[in-house]
Amino acid sequence: MLGKIFLKQIKEQTKSLSILILIVAIFLFYYTQFIGDIKRDSVNPIEPRIKDLSIDQFFGVTEKEYMNFEELMEAIYNNMKADYESGQVLKIKGVNRVYEKINDKQRKILGEAITEIKQKDFIFDSNILEKVDKSLGENTVYDLYKLDLNLYSEYIYNNMKSDYELGDTLRFRGIGRVYEKINNEQREYLKEAMEEIKNTSFETREEYDKFMEKVDVALGRHTIYNRNNNITMIMEIKYDDYDAEIEKYNAILKEDKITNAYGRIFADYIGIATGFFTVFITAFTFIKDRRYSTNELIYTTKISSYKYVIGKYLGDIIITILIVFLVAAHATWVFHGFSKLAGESISYIAFFKYSILWIFPTIMFVTSLSYVLQLIFDNGIIPIIFQFFYWRYSIAPLIPSGIQPTKYFIRFNRVVPYSQFQPFIKNICLNRILFTIFSLILLFIAIKLWDRKRGEMSNGFKIRQKDTL
Repeated sequence: MLGKIFLKQIKEQTKSLSILILIVAIFLFYYTQFIGDIKRDSVNPIEPRIKDLSIDQFFGVTEKEYMNFEELMEAIYNNMKADYESGQVLKIKGVNRVYEKINDKQRKILGEAITEIKQKDFIFDSNILEKVDKSLGENTVYDLYKLDLNLYSEYIYNNMKSDYELGDTLRFRGIGRVYEKINNEQREYLKEAMEEIKNTSFETREEYDKFMEKVDVALGRHTIYNRNNNITMIMEIKYDDYDAEIEKYNAILKEDKITNAYGRIFADYIGIATGFFTVFITAFTFIKDRRYSTNELIYTTKISSYKYVIGKYLGDIIITILIVFLVAAHATWVFHGFSKLAGESISYIAFFKYSILWIFPTIMFVTSLSYVLQLIFDNGIIPIIFQFFYWRYSIAPLIPSGIQPTKYFIRFNRVVPYSQFQPFIKNICLNRILFTIFSLILLFIAIKLWDRKRGEMSNGFKIRQKDTL
């Protein structure tokens, strides 16, 4: 009888709208968070060919200071003072930079801007910079928007030059990156593109993107020049950072066979999704009996309460973990492609292992808790509301601290080798054991609650033959 209830529950859930909500939520988290992060950062580090370009060559500030508007405005103020005293300003023309003389009228406007910035205590004001740029004939370093485009253009120009000389280009293949040879026709196109970008000052991001798209298409697509490959992230790779990145990658390769390290972050993201959206298929498990007017039939049937509730429970948690396994299978297939590309071995059970060890206890707990709440309040909305607030509470911190006996899903949002993960293992295992026990206790409570309701409902009804529905 238990098997019949289990199969019936799975059949009912596959026909429900709730299961669609869960599938969409899990796959959205998977593609936007897990796959999105990997495609952005890539699995294998690539040594940068070009020296990183920084804003400090213009205003003498670090990238961190550049993001602090007050510090940036003070640096611009000092640059304006130097331009005022020297009577010339730096202008950007394509990848070229040249100092040009300014006339008395322009010098006066520059002096007024210097005074205004100081009076405003270096509070960032784009209007001042825009006014100065226009008065100085435009395309100056004070147009920060064009300055950013210039940094991109210079990096691209130097990268094209390197590709042209070496005869290959960086191409994105799935979640990996690899240098691939280019033919003579493509090399000639690079040469022409270098001349174009050298003498072009892009006015808008759209113009820049259009130029990049042409280069990407000419080189066979999926190159570093494709804007979807986030070249700004690649630009941030520093020569000094590469040694640390390759050391980390080799450690992950040796200790985790790559996929174990990514299996943990997979469980982090999918655990977030299942930690909340599972409740949409479990919050109405017993409410549906009332909706379809089957309460009297069920309550008056001599079937064990344990068999009935556990059969429903197994149906709900199994169909949920099967969806997770489907996503884990796709992740394994994606990393199999990377394995063939990079020639590295991977663990083919990693994503499934962390799904069982980390995510399955979460599914069990959410299901048990929603059963208890819906039986107490005789309502399926209350478990969803409660679960949402509990989910918000459990979502931080990103790295576990201690056993965290009140946080019902694991957060480990970091790709690190096993040696760096090892200090967290004991507490994570204790947390998962603890919530598995909590789940079983709540399931037992749910059985007793359902049994009591059944006892109340069965009064006045004829008891049917045992184990028949």
